Amino acid sequence: MIPLKLTLYNFMSYKNPVPLDFSSFDLACLCGENGTGKSSILEAIGWVLWNKARSSPDALIHHGQETMWVDFEFQQDGKRYRVIRKRSKRGKGSSELDFLIYDNGWSSLAGATIKETEDKIAEVLKLPYEIFINSAYLKQGHADEFTTKPPSQRKEILGKILDLDFYELLSQKARDKIKSGEADEKALTTALSEIKENLKQKPLFEKELKKTEKILKEREKNLNEEKDKLERLRKDKNKYDLKAQKLETTLQQLKTLETEGKELKAEHLSVKAKIKAIERLIQNKADIEKGISELEKKKKENEQYNEKLSRLSTYKERLGAIKAKEEEINEKINKIKKIDRCPTCLRTLSKQEANKIIDELQQLLKKDILIALKKIENKIREIGYDSKKHQKIKEEINRLSHFEDEKRRLDLESKILSEKKEQCRKIEKELEKKRQRYRELDKHRAVLHKELDLLKSALEKFLQQERKVANFLEELLEIKGTYGAFSQRLSDLHKQEELYASRKKQLEEVKKEIEVYKRLSEIFSKKGLQTMIIETVLPEIENEANKLLEKITDGRMSVKFITSKEKKSGQGEIETLEIRITDNLGERGYEVYSGGETFRIDLAIRVALSKVLSKRAGTKLQFLAIDEGFGSLDAAGKDEVVDAICALKDDFKKILVSTHIQELKNLFPTRIEVTKDEEGSHLEVVSV
Repeated sequence: MIPLKLTLYNFMSYKNPVPLDFSSFDLACLCGENGTGKSSILEAIGWVLWNKARSSPDALIHHGQETMWVDFEFQQDGKRYRVIRKRSKRGKGSSELDFLIYDNGWSSLAGATIKETEDKIAEVLKLPYEIFINSAYLKQGHADEFTTKPPSQRKEILGKILDLDFYELLSQKARDKIKSGEADEKALTTALSEIKENLKQKPLFEKELKKTEKILKEREKNLNEEKDKLERLRKDKNKYDLKAQKLETTLQQLKTLETEGKELKAEHLSVKAKIKAIERLIQNKADIEKGISELEKKKKENEQYNEKLSRLSTYKERLGAIKAKEEEINEKINKIKKIDRCPTCLRTLSKQEANKIIDELQQLLKKDILIALKKIENKIREIGYDSKKHQKIKEEINRLSHFEDEKRRLDLESKILSEKKEQCRKIEKELEKKRQRYRELDKHRAVLHKELDLLKSALEKFLQQERKVANFLEELLEIKGTYGAFSQRLSDLHKQEELYASRKKQLEEVKKEIEVYKRLSEIFSKKGLQTMIIETVLPEIENEANKLLEKITDGRMSVKFITSKEKKSGQGEIETLEIRITDNLGERGYEVYSGGETFRIDLAIRVALSKVLSKRAGTKLQFLAIDEGFGSLDAAGKDEVVDAICALKDDFKKILVSTHIQELKNLFPTRIEVTKDEEGSHLEVVSV
């Protein structure tokens, strides 16, 4: 992977800096004070390509902002690609990722989901993030991590760099499988022991089963013989049942006849009572007709009195009106006498005028009012209404009114008398039939009783035999239960035999698996495959490191790895990983070197490790980033460091060195100056 262009927006300390164009340099120094944002450039590449960073995505967004994105262009296998990753804190938060390829314009290679797109990017890069940070990106404080450790720890560090922890994980999983297998082995062994103990009972159960089977056959034979006897007795029992059923039917018929006879007798008595009542009513016919005649006479008299009362009421109304007129005239006369005023217009009258009006009113009383009163009083006397006589007539009508009901009843009952007499005759005839039928059934009942008495002994024999068969059957069922229990137990033991064979086979398989996992545990352990890989890789690292040392030391130095040495006792060897350096003074240990020479050795070994890692990942290492690591060097050592890094230009397409040391930045042909103010971090590419 060769970086071409990096554009940041609100990423960490960068708000909206100018894009970083990698095409303007092959080797550059990324310089600036600590905290200005130098490491963030390489963090951005890790985040945009692999979504990996020191913090969560939302924590990477520039302070006070809600969205950020990183746009990174790179070249891989001669093709130009572009990755744009975005993050927003709005709402519940959202992420976007696009992957593009250039071919006369940009076209998207993105998948349906972010995960699919990340898989496509990884397929093109052929470089996992873990290998990137251990090869192309030499993080601050990690460049000499391998060389500065004691020989006893270097293998462990190298294992981590080579990602051999995976094999340690496999070894641990194998050990877990061994532990699980041993638990299964113990459980299976216990189960087999229990099954074997149970199977010892099999001969006893087989013996008991044969014994029970013999008894069962004998009891079945006895039961069948008793059943045959029962069937022979069943014929007489059936005769008894038939007679008993007939007797029950006869008794039921007799009971029904008794009930029906009682009902007919009750009905007969009711009809006879009805006939007598009608006859008594007919005997009172003359009295009823006489009462009806007298009632009609009184009703006519009542109508006459009602007519007189109506006329009397009319005349009384007229009499009341004339008397009211008389009172009105008298009131007027009295008023004139008292106040000498006209009662109509209320004007004051003279004595003469008042007397004249009084005379006129008195004449009116004599001529009209008194005459009219006498006429009406005469009419009232002519009517001759007597209220006491009228009331007495009403009372007589009330006393005689019951004759009307009796007359209606007499007319009605006289019509149904013959019907009731005919009904009475029919009931008597039906009663006689039922009596006759009852006598016949009663005789039949007596006969059936005698026949049942004769069959009782046959019934008792049948019931005794039935109980005997039931007892035999109960005993047989009990024996069958015992036989079934023994059969089931033997069936269970047969299954136990099958289970024993299955568990035994399973135990053998478990033991084989345990042996396999023990072997795998040894193979994947640090003393197994991990050591083999390290011993295989070390010559490659050594070869690559010596190629680089030849360039950066003009052939003055070479490196050699020693993986074992003889014990002080002289008995056997111990594992180690010593670094031996050969120069014009001979072969010496790495630990005796310092300053620029140490840096050259560290750089050569670290870059060699990076090349081997990238080669193992299936890609070629074309980009190298070195983050800090020069603080303890003197001026001469710093010059040697720059010379060493410059000597690597032919091995990498792009080299980016990050430092905060002012003396170093002017030693590189190109520098990328990083500054920071209240607006954030800024980038400026300066060519020397």
